[in-house]
Amino acid sequence: MAKDQDMKRNWNWTKTLLVVSLGVNLLVAGMVVGSAFGHRKGDRSDPFFGGGMRPYVASLPQGQREYVRDRLLANRETARAARQELRKSAQDVRDAITVEPFNADALNTAFTAQRSVYDAIAAKGHHALVEILANMSKDERAQFIAKLKTFERKPRPE
Repeated sequence: MAKDQDMKRNWNWTKTLLVVSLGVNLLVAGMVVGSAFGHRKGDRSDPFFGGGMRPYVASLPQGQREYVRDRLLANRETARAARQELRKSAQDVRDAITVEPFNADALNTAFTAQRSVYDAIAAKGHHALVEILANMSKDERAQFIAKLKTFERKPRPE
């Protein structure tokens, strides 16, 4: 009888170890697969995705970075209104997705409106950047390009 209980206790302990081991193995396998396939072209982790300004601004000297930031935030009321418009456009997209019956045209309209808000904000940053680059010397622009290249992703071997 005691021998049966010992075998049962050992069997439960073995099952628990097997389940924990399986979980750890799945976690490691998921990390490996995610690492191998996680960074595709156009991925949000790509700093240039969506015309992002981060690499351009980060490649500027500190004083000029502050100039771009100041230009984007020059009118706090305009910046606040833009943030509110972004929130509203995101809510409009969520509403268009959840409404029944689903209306593809309404969702396309919501995405178009959201894109126009992002485009207006990006245009301000682009104009400030063009103004700065237009006033740089050839050597300063070469330094800017060299730093900007550090943000480029190297292609993965096939």
